Amino acid sequence: MGCGGAKCGQVPCRCHHRFTVLSPTEFTRTFARNLTPCVDAVRDLATCLGTRPYQVLMIKTRWTGGERGVGLEELVSETYVLPTPKVDNLNAVNTVLENIGSQEQGSFSISQVSARYTEDELCGREPGGIDIGADENFYWEVRLLQPDGLGPRRRFIINAAPHLDLINNQWIVRLIRVVADRERVGEIHH
Repeated sequence: MGCGGAKCGQVPCRCHHRFTVLSPTEFTRTFARNLTPCVDAVRDLATCLGTRPYQVLMIKTRWTGGERGVGLEELVSETYVLPTPKVDNLNAVNTVLENIGSQEQGSFSISQVSARYTEDELCGREPGGIDIGADENFYWEVRLLQPDGLGPRRRFIINAAPHLDLINNQWIVRLIRVVADRERVGEIHH
């Protein structure tokens, strides 16, 4: 925003030279971006200490019938989100009783996701913003670790645009619970 001509006497105002407009290349060289590897190393300590007893993954699947929901769902990729981000209040996901049994519903946020990721990666898009195919699914999975092994895998989808918070060197991702979890060993239910 300029001075409206009040300070420089020119209309339109040309005081914009006092402000910085970053190009994508300049953005990658900023102090905040350069701190990301250090911040990631510190965040990994929480996992090493056992205070983040869960795994967070981004999952891509493909349907054999050529479109979502047609044929069998097959695993395409499984990517661990590292360092392990902070799962904020998973108990915001409630169990709801229904005629056919119980089902979990609700949403929560995952914070402290490394700023090295791009929004496209977090949303399952290919480089350049290419959306997933009509025969693919993309979702997040949270799996709690338990003393006797791995806990259930819970499937979530993004329900808001990820927020890049560079003051805290993190992405914040809002997720909502969906059905059709994979089995504990990773097999897809058919």
